[in-house]
Amino acid sequence: MKSLVIKEDALNLLWQIWSVSKEGGQVSVLVTGASGNVGQYVVEALLGNGEHVIAASTDVEKLKRIFGHSADVVHLDFTNETVLMQLLEAWTVYS
Repeated sequence: MKSLVIKEDALNLLWQIWSVSKEGGQVSVLVTGASGNVGQYVVEALLGNGEHVIAASTDVEKLKRIFGHSADVVHLDFTNETVLMQLLEAWTVYS
């Protein structure tokens, strides 16, 4: 049951992103934890919908193996306060 809830949350997020995109907005989506089970699912669904995806994780090489050139990949360390502040200033956060 827990995985079903996670997938429903991911689908709700995808619906919000699709709504913005449908209104003519260019959407770039930053997916944190993109190398994890749920993160991979979200990235693949977004890519399948034609969205521009930035996949973030602490293991960039793993991201490259998983997504190749389909998504931009970046190193993201949540323990670095400077990086977090830059993220919050640069991105619209959907919750």
